[in-house]
Amino acid sequence: MFFVNSRATIERSLNRTIEIVVQTRNKPDEPQKIELPGGRIEPFESLIKALIREVKEETGLDVTEKYYFT
Repeated sequence: MFFVNSRATIERSLNRTIEIVVQTRNKPDEPQKIELPGGRIEPFESLIKALIREVKEETGLDVTEKYYFT
C-alpha cells in the first residue's frame, strides 16, 4: 500500500466569481457536515485517471478534456 499526498478541487470561474464544489457528508458520525469531495488513488492508477474516476464517483460529474493544474 502507498500514499500519495495530493489535493484537488473542482471549481469554475463564472463572471469573475470562483465557485467550488462541496458536498454534505452522509455518515452517521458526522451528519450534514460539509466536505470537499475526494478519494484515493488506486494502485498503478495515474493521477489523471484517479481524478476523473473520483470526480465521477463522488459527484456524478464528467471531467472534460481540459485540465488545469497549478
